[in-house]
Amino acid sequence: MRHHDVSREQFSNLISSFASACSLNNIKTISNELSDQWTREEIKTWFQQNHLSGNLLDTLDFIDGSQLITYGQLVVNSPSRIDEEYDR
Repeated sequence: MRHHDVSREQFSNLISSFASACSLNNIKTISNELSDQWTREEIKTWFQQNHLSGNLLDTLDFIDGSQLITYGQLVVNSPSRIDEEYDR
């Protein structure tokens, strides 16, 4: 992430947003807050509502809600991978 001009704070905000969405639904799935049916535009709106960087969205390049949910679950459920993912 940092190689794509994404700050540690921006990435941390993304993780916090995912974690918040997960806690709303017992961490098993984040589909109550996030929909696997979302389009790129709906994902963009979610990023804006959560005050997340547009650059971060462009870097991750999610094309649908399914990708967003899968990514969110992976990073939230694997805290040891958060630093690895940021350094990627």
